[in-house]
Amino acid sequence: MQVRKRNGFIRNFKTIKIEHSIINSANDVGIFLTESDIKLLVHEILYMITKVHKDSLSRVISTYELKGMVYCALINEGFSEVAESYMDIAFRKYS
Repeated sequence: MQVRKRNGFIRNFKTIKIEHSIINSANDVGIFLTESDIKLLVHEILYMITKVHKDSLSRVISTYELKGMVYCALINEGFSEVAESYMDIAFRKYS
């Protein structure tokens, strides 16, 4: 799977980037996430991607779409403070 960046470039999808982003957002609000928490969140995000793109997993996903899935996973798993921090960071990148 590939990701279309804000600048239009297409890059390979890397879960480590999502992990780092989630960890940074959690650290910003003083929340410690365990390795198990991170794996659960990444698993849920990957599940959402496969559900949305079940007909074409080779499709390019936008960073905007991916950010929405990360936000939903954080909310679904009870990390609302981390989700707020994540969206604040995402908003600053887009503004």
